[in-house]
Amino acid sequence: MMFSVLNLQEHISQGFWEKLTGWIKRNPVGAEIVKSGPVRYWEVKWERRDNRPVPWGEIQELARWAPAGILLPKGVEPPKGVELPMVSQKGLQRHLLQEAAVAAVEACRVPPQRLSVALFDLDGRLGSLAVRILPYAAAVKVITENPEGLQEAQKEAMTEYGAALLITDEEAAAKDCAVVVAPDGLPQGYEGEGQVLFSPAARRPTPPGLSVTGCVARLREDCAAACPPFVDAEQFAAALFATRQCPTGYYAGDCRLSDGRRMPAQQVGEWIASCIREGDAAPAERRA
Repeated sequence: MMFSVLNLQEHISQGFWEKLTGWIKRNPVGAEIVKSGPVRYWEVKWERRDNRPVPWGEIQELARWAPAGILLPKGVEPPKGVELPMVSQKGLQRHLLQEAAVAAVEACRVPPQRLSVALFDLDGRLGSLAVRILPYAAAVKVITENPEGLQEAQKEAMTEYGAALLITDEEAAAKDCAVVVAPDGLPQGYEGEGQVLFSPAARRPTPPGLSVTGCVARLREDCAAACPPFVDAEQFAAALFATRQCPTGYYAGDCRLSDGRRMPAQQVGEWIASCIREGDAAPAERRA
């Protein structure tokens, strides 16, 4: 599967010779496969001339050859009535949220017996993530509607760490955890009381909680070099992820918070530690 890139080039006039050949009358939309290092994509090209309108209909037809979607130049939007399949960023952000969560719980550097993590995994597909968190948290609770999908992860947890994942279908099991990870979104109305949340759904947890909604995407150098200068680098990374190009080449940069701030995963880890200290200092009736 391939994605496409729209390249709206500025035309450089050739003066008399251009008029002589009649090229100025044709000005077609073109397309070709671009290969750059390990990356390839379908480039749809058109030259801007005078005040001629962009031929969105032709662009739309050529873009269909790349079913993974299209990337537009920065600041360019198609007019109303023109439907172009855009590349989704959800897949990459889901992956980066998981990586950021693991990095943050590792960086918080509290004894594992003091850290508990809840993982919302309704489909039972994130068992490997739960096992990755186990070295840093004595209690890893997986809230799921498909416990059978976590059987292999449960075996791995026992074999590697001599510990069991706590599997339940009760949403309330997450409420006493310092960290909640929900790459596919949190339940409706779940805000998090003093918790650090990793979920694309923005929340407003009570202090000292934090809502991490995404990450800045970083690419391996050879893949990043293939990004055209007129395309947003993070959208390009999402397109590569969606088409399974540049394997093992994706890195989570700063975490994006629901209030618009950015914070390195290391600092999020320190924030988790402060949440745990806050919980330890809270009166017993508040923790109940």
